[in-house]
Amino acid sequence: ESTGGSGTTVPGIPGQNYAYVTENAYKYFASKGLDLFRVPFLWERIQPTLRGPLESYNLNGLKNSAHWADKYGGQIILDVHNYNAYFNNPIGGNNVSVEDFIDLWIRLSNEFKNDGRVYAYDLMNEPVNIANVSWEEISQRVVTAIRANGDNKLIYIEGNSWSSSESWPYVNNVDPEIGISRGPWINDPANNIIYSAHCYFDLDGSGSYQRSYDEELALNPNLPNIGVERAIPFIDWCKRYGVRGSFGEFNAPHREDSSDWADPQYDNRWKIVMENFLDKLDDECFEATAWAAGMWWGPQSKLNLYPVDQYAPEFQVDAVMTDVLENHPSDPNAVPVAGEEKPILYSWTLDRIKSSIQIGSSNATMYRWFDSYYNDNWFEDNTGRDGYFRPNYWAIIDLGENYNLTKYIIETDRTNAVRGYNFYGSQNGTDWSLIAPSVTDNTSASAQANFNSGTNVRYVKFQVTNRSQNHSDPVNGWINILKEL
Repeated sequence: ESTGGSGTTVPGIPGQNYAYVTENAYKYFASKGLDLFRVPFLWERIQPTLRGPLESYNLNGLKNSAHWADKYGGQIILDVHNYNAYFNNPIGGNNVSVEDFIDLWIRLSNEFKNDGRVYAYDLMNEPVNIANVSWEEISQRVVTAIRANGDNKLIYIEGNSWSSSESWPYVNNVDPEIGISRGPWINDPANNIIYSAHCYFDLDGSGSYQRSYDEELALNPNLPNIGVERAIPFIDWCKRYGVRGSFGEFNAPHREDSSDWADPQYDNRWKIVMENFLDKLDDECFEATAWAAGMWWGPQSKLNLYPVDQYAPEFQVDAVMTDVLENHPSDPNAVPVAGEEKPILYSWTLDRIKSSIQIGSSNATMYRWFDSYYNDNWFEDNTGRDGYFRPNYWAIIDLGENYNLTKYIIETDRTNAVRGYNFYGSQNGTDWSLIAPSVTDNTSASAQANFNSGTNVRYVKFQVTNRSQNHSDPVNGWINILKEL
């Protein structure tokens, strides 16, 4: 919802720069079979002074939200929508301490710990502003303090790197030796934690949807399944470690041109992307809350789930994606599928990829592997995505079982795309050894070489060691891994 977290003026004036959603919104979404509402608010608004009292307008806004949700059979999630900062000062830095953040949550806990209309606490939205204290430590200390306050309410724990579902196993509680998650990091005496990821379907995963469907499709021919692919790493991580998981944000655009909101034009193919994504979540019994809804988003927003007729009664039109959500109502009897113990790797088996890893126009299934799958790690990222590979990061490929490998072929769409790299192999995903001669200065668009004699592995790690030339667009290409017949 667009509530105390909306608007760009901080803290702003209530009713002028932001406002909380009214009863009509809860009534409308309840009629669509939706009963869980994530209510964002800004720390700076509800607590204008660090360690000071909670501000009455915002506190009442949260309590009214809980009341309206409950009236129509729903509950709310309290979401501190601050990106791990207070007035742009990171938690754990020089100006805002972890204790300051704990103080906020103890005050909120005192107000809501016995309020059954509040389903959960979302500790922090997309904690990206990290200073001297890791998010893993911050979140653990806050959970410990809430439990010490006699509060056993469900707590949502988001993750690093914008809480991205696709990069989750590679950026949260990571073992620096292998670059893969050690697993869940919260020790909760109440055992009432749910990890929460976000997932969007445009090329960079930002949810800004600057391109049309056709433009996105040209960059990724497997666009209909992009949501499923990006959800799998997080789902597998949760299943492997036997923890609860949710998707706290997702959505696709319900209009192509936000300037002509009165006659909304949309591409029905985005509905297929959403349906495929939600079908996967239904199959795995993962709960989810879509982003976003409310009058303050405005009718021109591509992601606003509020009906158009709320702005112009002559247009009796539900937001397109709201109709999709209506097909996936809450199921109180759903039970998450238990996972099996397996390495946390993004797995692409030989059967699936026909003995090769491919990307680009020929097979978009792995396009994002060379583009945005590794997001903050795989690409250098300044003001935008620079089109070159970042050194000392890697991708790990699961071949499904051990194979005798013979050679590799790398092809890209431009020269200097990958200058230096290594191939490592492992039979267990833990013990790695070099399986091909190191390459230090490849300036061509393609490269190939034999693997070392006797290479028999299940896992292949491709590691960039020398930064390639900076390109203005993402590099497209593919790697073929050939096996002995």
